Amino acid sequence: MKTRGSIAGVLILALSGLLLCLADEPGSGETGLGRTGSQIIANEIQKPDHSLILTLLFPDTEDWMPVERMPRLGRADLESVEPKLRTAYWGSQVSQRQESDECSLINRLFDPNWKSEDFFYRCDVDADGEDDIIYAGPGFCAEGDVTIIWFGGKSGFVIRQGHLWQIRALRILPGNPPRVGSVAVGCCDSQYDEYFSGTLANPRNAADESLPSRLRPKVILKDTTIPEILVGPTRFSVRAKELVLRSSPKADDRYEEGRGRYWGNAVFGNILSKYLPGCGGTVIGSNKKGESELWYFVLLDDCERFRTHSPFEVSAGWVQATEVSLVK
Repeated sequence: MKTRGSIAGVLILALSGLLLCLADEPGSGETGLGRTGSQIIANEIQKPDHSLILTLLFPDTEDWMPVERMPRLGRADLESVEPKLRTAYWGSQVSQRQESDECSLINRLFDPNWKSEDFFYRCDVDADGEDDIIYAGPGFCAEGDVTIIWFGGKSGFVIRQGHLWQIRALRILPGNPPRVGSVAVGCCDSQYDEYFSGTLANPRNAADESLPSRLRPKVILKDTTIPEILVGPTRFSVRAKELVLRSSPKADDRYEEGRGRYWGNAVFGNILSKYLPGCGGTVIGSNKKGESELWYFVLLDDCERFRTHSPFEVSAGWVQATEVSLVK
């Protein structure tokens, strides 16, 4: 199996246009695959590296520009373009659907007390030679994160979205049309985050059964262990009597009555779901314990019809190497 390298590997920017969106800041020499090269376990750190997880679930996005590496607008820059951004906002469908007497999103975006300048970025998203402005941050008037893109032109800005994106843009491939990788972070008691790779017209790529599984939304449990070593991608088939998908590379089958009562389903240790041999998918990571115990981090195909046990309906997790056969 071909090794893609460690998570700390250097991102190669495939398109020269991406360089225009790089922030020229001290300390910006981090790799495009994440801020650290260490193993990331979501329940052991305050903020999972969503951008890194996106590249695991949608490998094509690895060469896209991380939004957090784009130049940020300081408070002075934001105030200088505020009138034009407000004008574009009020002329868009976003304002018609979002604004209310109880809470004004646009007012909070420009209120210094909310410190929204930390989430405004500058980049030529549609590669037309004009700077565009991206807001990817807290929704303020709603739970979760939101994204708005103001496209720049000779006479000002325009918002092309038909509605407010209830997602946070993580990576963007500039072009015409541009492509966007994003996440909807599970709120409150939710155990899931959902990731997307799409276009401006359909950033979630949702409700399109004609899409191949690799482009459909991916759901991952928040405390899933992320692989240190990326491999493949390599197709696999199930050779064991059943495929057991787990949140971490170890066998833990303890019955957990408390969690089961909460979720309304029997929960056993780190088991996410179980499948019959007809299920398949793609190996994208690995973890080896000692000399013999090998685990693969996999993305599953649409295996719903093969699922026999599913306390958690997710798209990715760990399987023992002995349960699968790699397709040469």
